[in-house]
Amino acid sequence: MRLIEVLERTIRVLKIDNFENLSEVELAIYRFILNNDDKISLMRVRDVANGSHTSATSVMRFIKKIGFDSFPEFKLHLKNTALEQASSENGLDSYFDILNKKNFKKDLDDQVERCADLVMNAGTTVFMGLGASGAIGDYASRKMANLGLNSFASTDRSYPIQSRLSKDKVNVIFVLSVSGNTVEMLDVVNSFASDSNTKIVVITSNAQSRVAQKADYLLDYISNDERTHIYHDLSSQIPCVFILELIIKRIRQKQTL
Repeated sequence: MRLIEVLERTIRVLKIDNFENLSEVELAIYRFILNNDDKISLMRVRDVANGSHTSATSVMRFIKKIGFDSFPEFKLHLKNTALEQASSENGLDSYFDILNKKNFKKDLDDQVERCADLVMNAGTTVFMGLGASGAIGDYASRKMANLGLNSFASTDRSYPIQSRLSKDKVNVIFVLSVSGNTVEMLDVVNSFASDSNTKIVVITSNAQSRVAQKADYLLDYISNDERTHIYHDLSSQIPCVFILELIIKRIRQKQTL
């Protein structure tokens, strides 16, 4: 368990959907703790308050909201979970386990089959993603193009995708998002919500996310959320690549029949 997983208890306690719904004071404390996770064990409540430009009372209110009775209890929990994580990551087993069948839905084969047929009959296939997901979109798009399919990738939500879509065939947009709650990706999905000529395929680790709920086809998987600080996502993208590879392989098999 990482620090961010501990603090995500805030979301459950406060019953909020994303960081935008945190108050300014809570968000300031949250960010300060994440950005100083290696120093928190040496800090006092007053240090956190000064660093986040809030008050000691606000810090303690935040700590209690995420389930701890005292600041020392919070620090001890962080220390213990950090030790547990370090122990679990020492071997290679955890990496090999990423592609364990239990991390994917039982109907994955059926979903791959449907997506392969969808892409083969599509006028245009687009891959949308940000950061590492964008790089994977480039990779998948190139492999699709190598199979003779009309495909391209985009990391710019303002790009006029519609101008490159087929007018007489169904188009497919793959949305790649680990969290499934990326605002930019949600905007893309919403922009095609009323377009019956476009199908949205979402690949994510969060089947309950807002983007996932908008999908025509959903391929989800189980993956641990790993970050350094609040913005730097280190979550494994291997499951996403694996799913895309399965779809590409199935398309190639169909083309040779």
